[in-house]
Amino acid sequence: MAAAGIVTEYNPFHNGHLYHLRRSRQISSSRRIIAVMNGNFTQRGEPACLDKWLRAEMAVKAGVDLVLELPVYSGVRSAHYFAQGAVRTLAATGVVDKIVFGSESGEVDPLLQIADILAREPRDFRDIFHEYLRSGKSYARARTRALTEYISRHGDKSFDLSPQGTSLQSPGDIISSPNNILGVEYIKNIIRDNLDIEPAAIKRRQASYHEKTAGPGKIASATAIRKLLYEKGIEETAAYLPEHSLKVLKKAAAENKAPLETAKFENMALFNLRRSIRTELKNCPALSENIVNTILSRQQKGDDYQTLIDKTTSRNQPSSRIRRGVLQALLRFDEMIEAGLDEEFKPEYLRVLALGGEGEELLSELDKKADLPVITNPSQLIEEVNFSRENPEELHMSLDILASDIYSLLYPGQEQRKTSLDFFTPLIKHSS
Repeated sequence: MAAAGIVTEYNPFHNGHLYHLRRSRQISSSRRIIAVMNGNFTQRGEPACLDKWLRAEMAVKAGVDLVLELPVYSGVRSAHYFAQGAVRTLAATGVVDKIVFGSESGEVDPLLQIADILAREPRDFRDIFHEYLRSGKSYARARTRALTEYISRHGDKSFDLSPQGTSLQSPGDIISSPNNILGVEYIKNIIRDNLDIEPAAIKRRQASYHEKTAGPGKIASATAIRKLLYEKGIEETAAYLPEHSLKVLKKAAAENKAPLETAKFENMALFNLRRSIRTELKNCPALSENIVNTILSRQQKGDDYQTLIDKTTSRNQPSSRIRRGVLQALLRFDEMIEAGLDEEFKPEYLRVLALGGEGEELLSELDKKADLPVITNPSQLIEEVNFSRENPEELHMSLDILASDIYSLLYPGQEQRKTSLDFFTPLIKHSS
């Protein structure tokens, strides 16, 4: 029996995620859900508010059947690499035939049409795109302009980007919205890899992705919820979290694992920038030479972390890219570049974090059908962190373990700041 796949961060798991999970099961006609979830750091280049095991526990208690960790080398990259890693991870299970994602439009057809152009890259589109790049536009802005212009030339014959029920009217509107961007990237990678996976979109409800203030309803953005958590405490988040998520959060606080001490992360990141040489920084995928030059000049001014991010951010270099680059430097991404693993992302294993109601059955199927090794503990691959660059499996796993070792230093409780947690934390299991 097939399963539906979803791509998540659950930072933390809130009421909007619960709605998405339930709708995913309905529209996919699947009783089984596999989630690919970012680990201890997010695609925006920040530490998650709870560690990956706590968030995986929230997921399976909500009804997810199996949680796979998205390797950090894909998870803290641009939308293309993030989506590429997620889609290829789901495809490698051998059981996923649908991917269901949230979007601002709630319509999959416009995303399909845009993804098809980006996957095929017609010559006319490439010419327009490179013209905008030469004019000084950033990659994202050049792509948006090129899509809009290309579709305006060919739209009467081939495209209908305003289906009934959506308020979005242009390609620029569509791919300027964060969930739509990821949706397009999921589909683009499905097309390029010729995968037998059907995409489906669910319209976001109430709160927008970047909304920083929680409203009067029961659904708020993860950004707003984290703001409440860090500034006002756990109880202030209660209206926006399912009961089981609130219990996990309170338990984490009682065990001195939450709220996370983000100031420590900022100081670690600054320290690492000061000890890194220019070549190491330039080897990080998100850090162009211009960004590195700005970072190095700002360090001479003694900027704190947020000031450094703000002063390095520009119209063509968004803050999320700067944050990702700073995190990539901390996580030794230059090792991956030196090993020649940056052309495209190929998962080397399926790391299982948690099993829900149908999880044991799915795990048994993965053992038989998956195209990659199924890992429930890193000891199945390595005995310790190893950056020898000789084995891609060991290199990727070492990077994931390093991410956990750095993250553990951010727990509020000294007794929780242990190394090698990936080796000693048991597989999360929850039977519904």
